[in-house]
Amino acid sequence: MHKVTPDRFEKPNWAAWTFADVPAVWVGLGLFLFAAVVPLVGLQNDVPAAVLMRDPPAQFGFPSYAGLLSHIGIVFLVATCAITGFTAMLVRDWNGNGRRLMFRVSLLSGLLAFDDIFMIHESLSKGGEMALFVLYGLAALLIAVRVWRLTSQRDIRGLVVAVVFLGASVLLDLFRGPGTVTAMLEDFFKLAGFGAWWAFWSGFARRALDDRFRRDRSPTEI
Repeated sequence: MHKVTPDRFEKPNWAAWTFADVPAVWVGLGLFLFAAVVPLVGLQNDVPAAVLMRDPPAQFGFPSYAGLLSHIGIVFLVATCAITGFTAMLVRDWNGNGRRLMFRVSLLSGLLAFDDIFMIHESLSKGGEMALFVLYGLAALLIAVRVWRLTSQRDIRGLVVAVVFLGASVLLDLFRGPGTVTAMLEDFFKLAGFGAWWAFWSGFARRALDDRFRRDRSPTEI
C-alpha cells in the first residue's frame, strides 16, 4: 500500500514533545530577535523606533490607502518570488535547466520587490539608476532567452507583454517630464508590468509542476 507519510518525516515519540526540529520555531525566533535589534540600531543613528516599527500611514498621518498601487505591485512581485522559488525546489529532480530558471526568476523578482519597497533606484544618481535598470533589463532578457530555448511551445507572449510594460515604465522614469501625468503613467505601466510578470510566471510554474507530477505518477495511480 502506498505510504501517505514519507519515511523522512517519521520520528520517535519523544520528538513529538520537542520543538528543536521545527523550522517555524527558528524562523519565528530569528525574526523576533531581528525585530528587537533593528530599533536599537536605529536609535544609535537617531532614528526613532516608531519610524522603523509602525506603518507609514499610522506614523505620518497618511490615509490608509496611501501607496495603494505601489503595494499591489509589490504583492505581485513577492508572489512571483514565492511561487517560482517553491517551484524550483519541487522540480529539482525534473530538469536542471528548469530549476535554475525558476531560481533566477525568484531571485530577480525578490530584488525588484526589495528595490521597490526601499526605493533603491531613487536613491542613486542618474547614471547609477540607469545602470541598475540596464542590469534588470539584461537579466530579464537572459531569462526570456532561456525560456525560449527551454520550452517546446516557445510561447513567451506573456513575458513579452510584461517586459514591454516595465520597459515603458523605466523610460518614463528616466526621461520624466514636468507635471504629474508622466509620473502617473510610469506607475500605471509599472503596475501592469508587475501583474503581467506574475501572471506569466504563475502559469509557467503551474505547467512545470503539472509535467513533473504527471511523470511521477505510477500506472497504478492513473
